[in-house]
Amino acid sequence: MNLRGRRILVTGGAGFIGSHITESLVQKGAEVTVFDNFSSGRMDNLQTIKDKIKIIKGDVLNYPVLEKACRGMEVISHQAAQLEIFRCLEDPILDLRTNTIGTLNVLNATVKNRVQMIVNASSACVYGQAYSIPQNEEKHPQNPNWPYGVSKLAAEKYCRI
Repeated sequence: MNLRGRRILVTGGAGFIGSHITESLVQKGAEVTVFDNFSSGRMDNLQTIKDKIKIIKGDVLNYPVLEKACRGMEVISHQAAQLEIFRCLEDPILDLRTNTIGTLNVLNATVKNRVQMIVNASSACVYGQAYSIPQNEEKHPQNPNWPYGVSKLAAEKYCRI
């Protein structure tokens, strides 16, 4: 896919993975907007490309701000998530809200704005403990054993429907 000039929104774009995706997209000529609440993402992660991107401080749980950020986008790379294992154990509702409701918000904003494509980041945690190694995604049961895995699996299922 030729990305030159494509308008792409990266939720969680200041995080470790999101910032690397953002950097790669910029190198391929995309017009990138980063949407991040900076709860775990850092501006330092975007230092080398900050003059080549637009940055919106926002949260995927704030639908009006998210929906506005999606206007005019062609692709959304959804990387925003609550991914701290200790936090998901201490506050599983926050984990569920961020990872599942946040993903639903992204999906709704995508539909409302007629965004052509969305890429959703999931996690190996949706599989739970490996019962065979190497794991085969198509044959391994999805049986998460952490709240984080449950919330990411729910987000996956919403993306599919």
